[in-house]
Amino acid sequence: MAARAIEKSAKLKYPQVVFKHIDLAEYITYPFKKTVVSSYEIMVKRIPKLWGFCYEFLDSDKLVGKFNKLTKYLKSANAPRFYNEINEFQPDSIVCTHFLAAELILNSPKKYKPKASVSVLITDYDLLASNLIDGVSHFFVPTEKIKWKIINRKKQIAENITVSGIPIDPRFYEKKDKNEIRKKHGIALDKPLFLILSGGMGFGKIDRTIQNLLEIKFAFSLISIACNNPALKKKIDDLKIPENIFFKSLDWTDEMPDFIKMADIVICKPGGLTTTECLVCQTPMITIDPIPGQEEANAHFILENQLGKIATSDEEVKFYVEDYLKNKKIEYRPQELKGVAGEIILDKLINFGSTSFYSAP
Repeated sequence: MAARAIEKSAKLKYPQVVFKHIDLAEYITYPFKKTVVSSYEIMVKRIPKLWGFCYEFLDSDKLVGKFNKLTKYLKSANAPRFYNEINEFQPDSIVCTHFLAAELILNSPKKYKPKASVSVLITDYDLLASNLIDGVSHFFVPTEKIKWKIINRKKQIAENITVSGIPIDPRFYEKKDKNEIRKKHGIALDKPLFLILSGGMGFGKIDRTIQNLLEIKFAFSLISIACNNPALKKKIDDLKIPENIFFKSLDWTDEMPDFIKMADIVICKPGGLTTTECLVCQTPMITIDPIPGQEEANAHFILENQLGKIATSDEEVKFYVEDYLKNKKIEYRPQELKGVAGEIILDKLINFGSTSFYSAP
């Protein structure tokens, strides 16, 4: 999603730039894909504590270094299609939104080694040792704090770091009147509106969260988006909605910028991109039960910067919603933006002389 956001920014600001985006998972061998992608999804969905352990492993300089040496040739042997795709395109610059893509490129066999510069874009509000790969030309990071963390570990690359923010769809930056958006979507202007989202991969049992919220006696509007999870949407659609609540259930929408902008509060998992979308729209968040690892780090960022509340249970979500309905306020501190993140990244790379870009995954 971050790579797609850069692509959209390129089309708007630099139409002369040739930009190609690929998903790394589609260009590695099936066994490697199943090992990497499926194991991550299983851990996050069913065994989050195990993923938390793996996340700590990925932040150990010594362990990551040893593991990469042991698996270097195994990884490259599973990515010939990935290498061929890059060499066929011949980009000036490659931007990687995941450390595995950068690692594969920078450790590729000599016959596949591209001439392009390789940058790493960090898409969560945390730094992992696995992102600090030798040979990276530039790092694009979300905050000054992450920049400091990189310098603290590798002082010699201080000049090769840009605080860009996390790239999201440029539409999130457009200024729109909240009431006009609500009129467009048929949402009442005089009731507080809550938007509840499942995770980007359809994770999260938001049907239970919604069931709890339906017990509230105040009048309000609630929109749920199940994020391409038909089974979850069916559970939500089967809920009995009381008369005091206006409820709308969606499976997916291409108008997410509108929905976040018109909401008073977004209830969601604290993913890096979702957090950034809410930050840019200046919409407070109630984040649901962050998993160990990057979500806990993002949740810490939300609390540290007064962007919302962290709920560790459905009961706590209900408490924060009721509190807002009673008091019509939530602790929130708007953040000053440096600009459109995708444009900041493109500006930097074009200053380096790049006119063709490749993003992965």
